[in-house]
Amino acid sequence: MSAARHPVVGVLGGMGPLATVELMRRVVEATPAQDDCDHIHLIVDSNPHVPSRIAALVEGGGASPEAALARMACKLRESGCDLLAMPCNTAHLYVQAIRAASGLEVLDMVALTMAHLRRRRPVPRYVGILGSKAVQQTGLFARACQEAGMTAVFPEARQADALMQVIKGVKRNESRLRLRRRFAALVGSFKPECGRQPDVLLVACSELSVLYNAGEGIEDSLAVLAAEIVRRGRMKTTSANQGDACSRDI
Repeated sequence: MSAARHPVVGVLGGMGPLATVELMRRVVEATPAQDDCDHIHLIVDSNPHVPSRIAALVEGGGASPEAALARMACKLRESGCDLLAMPCNTAHLYVQAIRAASGLEVLDMVALTMAHLRRRRPVPRYVGILGSKAVQQTGLFARACQEAGMTAVFPEARQADALMQVIKGVKRNESRLRLRRRFAALVGSFKPECGRQPDVLLVACSELSVLYNAGEGIEDSLAVLAAEIVRRGRMKTTSANQGDACSRDI
């Protein structure tokens, strides 16, 4: 029998690079540690060449990122990872393909966030989604909210466009101070397209997570994922992954 040990968490990153670093920072800061050995063992593949989710899902004509994500997951397993995480909300549309290719558990940021919202008191009925147009157009959080007994509320078109510009600004590495101010203004003046004010706002894009720390009335999917990585990464396991071969049919 294998000796009990802490699991190794593989991170499918690079979507975008700054969001990946932000996840790692939050994991480190959320870990109760006395020394290096108390921290979570992460193996990170920060691959900025994963095909654009926006191009594939919103603009049309872009290559699907599915095969690239599956290859990354297999390489992380072969590197010794026991479970996987992705600091990209939109990429969670491909969670099932990643699981099927690698055989590894994927910490589902969307599902974890819904469970987190259900633990709020009172449980929110309407959740304002601060994310990319891909999140809205694919129905990723709309479906998840509905399954959790909540309703996703999206900003009106002008604010949705402004959020996209802020997201792209993070990817272009524009002035963080200016982007924070623009994002804070959008948060403070959230205008729902349906006219229904949300009970809580949810940061549902990891580029936006770079600009905002969760606070009163605001929740953040990346913060939820970081907390789960810390929780799972500190649990002892006896199922040591020996880097078994992954499916190559990808």
